[in-house]
Amino acid sequence: MSKLQVYINKVFLYAITVLVFSIVPLVNAADLDPLLPSNLVVFEALGGDQGSPRSWPSELVFSHEQYLVTWSGEDAVNCSSGGWPCSDIFGRIVSPAGTFVTEAFEVSANRGTSQLWPSSASNGATYLVVWVDATDDRVMGQIVTRTGDLLGREIEITPEGSSVLSNGVDVASDGTNYLVTWASQPDMFQISTQRVTGSGQLDGSPILVSSSVNPEFNPSIIFGNGKYFLSWEHNADLDGALLDNLTGSVQNFPIANGVGCQGSIENCDIIGTRPGGVSFDGTNYIAVWRDDNRNGDVFANRVTSSGVLLDGAANGGGINLSVGTGGEWPQITYGNGEWLAIWQSSFYTTTARRIALNGTLIDVAPITMFGEAFYPPLASDGTNYMIAWDTGEQEMVQLFGPGLPRASANVPFITSTNEIIELDASNSFSPVTNALTYNWDFGDNISLMTTSPVITHNFSTSGNYLVSLSVDDGSQVSSTYESVTIVSDSSGGGQNSEVDDFLSFINIDSSRVRLPAGTTSFDLKIAYGQTIFADTFQAVLEGQSVGSFNPHAGSDEIVNIPLVSGRNVLKLSVEGIKAPAHIAKDQDQLVFLVD
Repeated sequence: MSKLQVYINKVFLYAITVLVFSIVPLVNAADLDPLLPSNLVVFEALGGDQGSPRSWPSELVFSHEQYLVTWSGEDAVNCSSGGWPCSDIFGRIVSPAGTFVTEAFEVSANRGTSQLWPSSASNGATYLVVWVDATDDRVMGQIVTRTGDLLGREIEITPEGSSVLSNGVDVASDGTNYLVTWASQPDMFQISTQRVTGSGQLDGSPILVSSSVNPEFNPSIIFGNGKYFLSWEHNADLDGALLDNLTGSVQNFPIANGVGCQGSIENCDIIGTRPGGVSFDGTNYIAVWRDDNRNGDVFANRVTSSGVLLDGAANGGGINLSVGTGGEWPQITYGNGEWLAIWQSSFYTTTARRIALNGTLIDVAPITMFGEAFYPPLASDGTNYMIAWDTGEQEMVQLFGPGLPRASANVPFITSTNEIIELDASNSFSPVTNALTYNWDFGDNISLMTTSPVITHNFSTSGNYLVSLSVDDGSQVSSTYESVTIVSDSSGGGQNSEVDDFLSFINIDSSRVRLPAGTTSFDLKIAYGQTIFADTFQAVLEGQSVGSFNPHAGSDEIVNIPLVSGRNVLKLSVEGIKAPAHIAKDQDQLVFLVD
C-alpha cells in the first residue's frame, strides 16, 4: 500500500461515516444567518458497483460574480483503480444569490480511476482546477471557462509516478497565471510548485519550496502583495514560505512549532491544514491550523509580506479560535472586512469564528453553524459567505451573511461609442424580498431608476466611465461599481471583427496615426478584453519585441511607444476565449507616421 493510499484511507474513515445532514440554529451571530430557505443540492452521487453512492470533499472559489464548486464524486463505471474508490472530478457554477448558473459537469476525463481532492483558483478570465490522480500518482489540472466549458485537454502538472503525497494539492492565481503546489516523496519529503499559464501551459520547471527527511504534506497557497504565501505540515510543525512572483525566490519560516505528532506519515494524526488554510486581506496573510498539543484547538496567526508573525512567535503563539473545544480541517477566507474561519468540531459539526483585521476576535465564542457534514470549504463574494459540504451522498451549499441586499452588476468592460449595450443586475438579490429597486448612474450625467434587472444604455463619447448600481429592498441599500471603457468606432485595424474587443485603443481613432516632426514617442492607451490569455500577448515594433506592455484580462494601461522619423509599424496579437470552449486570436497593426 502506497504512502498516499495509507494517508487517504485515514481521511476516508471520517468521510464514510457521514450519512445525515441537518442545520442547527446559529449561536451569537445574527449576521451569519442562513440566507437560502433550504440547502442547495449541487450534486447527487450516482453510485455504482462500489456500493453506496458517495461524494468526497469539495472546494469553492469566487470570481467574476460567481462561485465554482468542485468535488470528487463516485463514478464506478469501468472501474480499474486498483483498489481505490473510482471517482472523477465534477464542477458546477452557482450565482451569489444561490441559483445554478450551469448544470453539474465533469472536469476530469472518465478513466475508471481515482481522481481526488480538487482545488481551484481563477485569474478573472478562466479557472484552473487541479486534483490528485491517486491511481497514477500524479497531479492533474484542467482549464474551465466561466460558463463551465472545458478549455483544451487535461494538464499533466506532474508526470505519472511522481510520488505525490496526501490530499495536499492547492492552487492560486496572480490575476494572470497560476501557481500549483503539492507534496511528494521521491526520496525526501518535498513541497513543490509549478507555474501554469492562463492558457494552460506549464511555465518553466517546478520550484522546490522545502525538502526534509521528515514528513511534509498538506500545502495551502494564496497570492497577495506580489508574493505567494504557503503553509504546510512539517513533522510536528506548521511551516510557511513566501515565494516572490517575479524572481521565484523562496523565504521559509516557521508559523507554529510542536503542533502535531512526529515520525512517519503513516503514524501521524491529521493536523488538519487542508488546502484553504490561508487567506489574504489586501495587506497581510493569515494561516489557520489545529494544535494537537494545545487541546486540539484551532489557532490562527497573521503574517506580514516580509514573513513576520503578528500574533505571537511560532513557539506557543497564535489566536485561539476554538478555546478548549478542539477542531479539525480549519479553513479561512476574507470577506466583508473580516476573516471568517470554520472548522469541523466533534460529531462533524461545523463551527466558525470571525477575526478582525487587527487580530481581535469579533465573536465572543465559537459559532455553531450546522452539523453532520464532512470537510466544509468556504468562499466569500465580499458581503456574504458560501459554505459547501458533502454528506457522503450529496454535495450541498448554503449562503450565510448579515441578511443585507447585494448589488451585482454585469457591465461590458469595453464597448464602442453609440453601441447599445446590456447591463445586467440579475445576480443582485435580497434574502428578505424579490421586489428590488435598481438605481443606475452611468457616469455620463445620466441615471435611471427601475424595477427591471436588465437594461440597455449607450455612451456617445469615448473615455473611461464608472458605472454605479444601488439596490434597494425597502429596508437596506447595497451598492457596487464597475468601470467601462468606451472606444471610438474604429477597431484599430483588427484582422477579425469578432475578436477586436480583445485589444482596443482608447486614445486613437484610426489604425494610422500621423504625428508632427520631432516626435520621439507616443503614449498608447490600450484596453485588454476580459477573456484574453495574457501569456499569449505579443508586441513587435519594426521587427523588435516590445517588453513594456503588462497585459491583464479586463484591464487597461498606458504604454510609451518609442518612435523614429518616418513610418513605425507596431504589430499586436493576443489569444482569448470568444465563445464557450473556443479560442480565437486578435491581431492588430498600428502605423505611426512621424513627419
